[in-house]
Amino acid sequence: MDLPAPRLIALDLDGTLITPDNRVPPAHRGALAELEQQGVAVAIVTGRPVLSTRPIHRDLALHGPVVCFNGVWAGDPNGSAIHTDMLDADEVAGILPELVRRERGSISLYPDIDHWVMDQLCPITAGWQQLYGVPIHLDPALRNGWQASSCKILYADDPEQIAELCPALQARYAERYHITTSQNDRLEITRHGATKDRGLAALAAHLGIAREVVWAVGDGANDIEMLRWAGAGLAMGHAAPAVRAAAQYVLPGIDAAGLQQLPELVTAARRA
Repeated sequence: MDLPAPRLIALDLDGTLITPDNRVPPAHRGALAELEQQGVAVAIVTGRPVLSTRPIHRDLALHGPVVCFNGVWAGDPNGSAIHTDMLDADEVAGILPELVRRERGSISLYPDIDHWVMDQLCPITAGWQQLYGVPIHLDPALRNGWQASSCKILYADDPEQIAELCPALQARYAERYHITTSQNDRLEITRHGATKDRGLAALAAHLGIAREVVWAVGDGANDIEMLRWAGAGLAMGHAAPAVRAAAQYVLPGIDAAGLQQLPELVTAARRA
């Protein structure tokens, strides 16, 4: 299938640009360097908070804005925003009890881009501070109520628990919240309409780049909206069928360092 020649490539992080153990494969580093030589801008578009995106952005020597919290926040990872769409305090309070009653998992809230608050550790989150290299403030009191806004709500639990909970909450709160998964052990809740495509659209507009010349690459359910929005959506080979179905092209999976194909695809698109 012919792809439009891109000016901007938006990359999801976990499972797309980086491996589950938080590493950037050497072949992906090489691909980013080639894209830079080709004059293609690269932007991170992730469900992660700014706090744990910033070190990767710095490590890869990227210069442009990022999109974090599944499209809720876009801007310079060191501060100024070009787009925000946080849950307000009432919206957080409206769904938090659904997670508190689960008891076994971990609830995370993000009052701003520099703070990550978690109610408790669970087997899924026990090593997250070491894995992501950022401070996570443990505050059991958030289970008794939260009186502030939050960029998103993250609930981490065993994959079977997330697989049960996600569709149940989607059915109950479809008109008020956007509820999805970023990985099979992570439920993500933002306000209705706050998705990666919204954040990416704001970033592209800020850069003066038309939607038609944007490529978006991802592997998770939370990537579907941006794959459909972009001029070309590309899915990683290990992605679930629904994600691959939303894409126009499927790359090899993360284990095969699928992003290394991007420079060749850009060259082919330009020739076409």
